[in-house]
Amino acid sequence: MRSGLAPLGVALTVMMATACSQIAPEASRSASQAAPAAGPGWTGLSKPTEIIAARTELMEEMEQLMIPLDSYTAGDKHDPDLLRANAAGVARLLKVVPHLFPPTTNLYQQGSKTPATLALPVVWQNFDSFYSLAAGAQKIAEEFASTQDPVALKPMALAIRGACKSCHDSFLLEYKPDAVTEKDTNFDFGNFK
Repeated sequence: MRSGLAPLGVALTVMMATACSQIAPEASRSASQAAPAAGPGWTGLSKPTEIIAARTELMEEMEQLMIPLDSYTAGDKHDPDLLRANAAGVARLLKVVPHLFPPTTNLYQQGSKTPATLALPVVWQNFDSFYSLAAGAQKIAEEFASTQDPVALKPMALAIRGACKSCHDSFLLEYKPDAVTEKDTNFDFGNFK
């Protein structure tokens, strides 16, 4: 059974690739040139919170594409063509990911219960490593998408997840659920007003 997510993934990929193509001229500028002033098309400067929202949507789409690959590694049966198609979608999205992290989106606030981004400042402190991890994960996903060897599917799916985890462990705020305290367990509901 094919996921209804593929058209959304294609649309997001096209949209992000178009947006990234507008950034290409900046890559050719020398380091000594000043950054452009905020204006139409320079969304990294003029709309950093919207870029954060876009990359969050893109990451959520990747997670949806990863569900069948992850469940396949746990023993669930899936059509190999669906797994390859999802891996191809993940590869396309991974190609876009690092381009959605301009320095203006470094808006993480230490100690905030609801930070503007979960991306830690180390992304920009060690951007080459971040970029390399995304490229490595993309390569693994591309290899998965093109393999016809059914024996290779499970280890390759595990490798994609491992590459994602490696990046998240290094560059993403770790999720820690609130802990239940003694005060919580001894709450007096009878005196609550």
